[in-house]
Amino acid sequence: AADMRLEAMQAMRSKPDKYLPGIKEAMAVAFQGAGDVTSQRLRQEATQQHLPLRAEVSEEGGPDELMGLLETLSAEDILRIYTAVMGSPGVFGEKNEVLALCDVLSRKLQLYYYHGERVDSKG
Repeated sequence: AADMRLEAMQAMRSKPDKYLPGIKEAMAVAFQGAGDVTSQRLRQEATQQHLPLRAEVSEEGGPDELMGLLETLSAEDILRIYTAVMGSPGVFGEKNEVLALCDVLSRKLQLYYYHGERVDSKG
């Protein structure tokens, strides 16, 4: 499973245009204070990498600060932060990772989320 996760991260990095919109969406949710562990780790990673003064006092950036940061980060930085966190063991995989795995496995999946949104993995 760890290998599959790493392959998914590689797929994301190799097709930034395809994955970046979904990744930015996921990071925006995290940066606005979502309480789950993965979101917390995304905030911490972004803070450590890009808000050094905060990182020195082990304090996460606030929502406004992090959202402002998201606007200024390059695609490369966004992908680096996201894949560093999502590629770690013990992080719950989410939509972007599942879609990337579909690419890796060359399979087409239709995912139905609880609120009725349909996601096609190819296209």
